[in-house]
Amino acid sequence: MRGRMITAPVVSPGPFPTFAFLGRCKGCKGIVRVMVEQVEKTRVSLGYGRTEARIRYRLPNGAIETDHGGMGRIFASCLCGNHVEFRRIRGTLSEKPCGAACRNAKGPACVCACAGKNHGAGFSVS
Repeated sequence: MRGRMITAPVVSPGPFPTFAFLGRCKGCKGIVRVMVEQVEKTRVSLGYGRTEARIRYRLPNGAIETDHGGMGRIFASCLCGNHVEFRRIRGTLSEKPCGAACRNAKGPACVCACAGKNHGAGFSVS
């Protein structure tokens, strides 16, 4: 089985959640926030007892992208056409009020009262 990848059955069948991803384009220097729908989650055997998560997301344009390793990272095209790395927004609930700094954030980590719901919303794309 050396060097052979085996895909396990879907881990969580049924309706999948929607997640926000934030990316920064190196070409146009723009920040883009997209909402993507998770369409599949599997575990892949890498051999020698090791496994890796594979999560597939449907982008707003209908394309399917894969997050290898379940690290919260996908690659897609920016509005200008350049290739961009998008990171999943990770929110942590805190007492800090949500404000303009959160809505206009450029990074994927959020620590405020919205727990990521409004993070980077100033750069949203439908």
